[in-house]
Amino acid sequence: MKDTKAALNWIITLLNENNISYQIVGGLAAKTHGATRELVDIDMYVAGADFQKVCVLVKSFTIWGPKVYKDDHWDCEYVKMNHSNQNIEIGNSDNTKRFDHENNVWVSEKIDYSKSEKKEFLGIKIKVMPKKQLIEYKRKLNREVDVIDIQQMG
Repeated sequence: MKDTKAALNWIITLLNENNISYQIVGGLAAKTHGATRELVDIDMYVAGADFQKVCVLVKSFTIWGPKVYKDDHWDCEYVKMNHSNQNIEIGNSDNTKRFDHENNVWVSEKIDYSKSEKKEFLGIKIKVMPKKQLIEYKRKLNREVDVIDIQQMG
């Protein structure tokens, strides 16, 4: 059984203790803004300058990567780990591109860590992508889960 709270507490504590800026995106960010669908994984970005440091810190929990991954939606470098049966994916925001399905172009991810919103989830203080930016991000990705999240965030 997955323990999202334990996994989230572990990764946030690790990042904070090592002074690594991060931003939670994806379904967890959507949940902090009102979405209700079941959480699949914990998605977040860190800056490229910190990415290799993070990869070393999480090595004992890593189940994939760090590697470059490309599909119809993403062209990114990330590492996937599992803690307490909860998957966590951390991407290198400096070289991430996502496909903008509205304009049919690849766009570079732009994460301004100073604009992260401070939220609380499961009693843990986290930094998430601002709601307006998250809605735009998900609207352009336009996957089924993104449409659901946008509807639920309102």
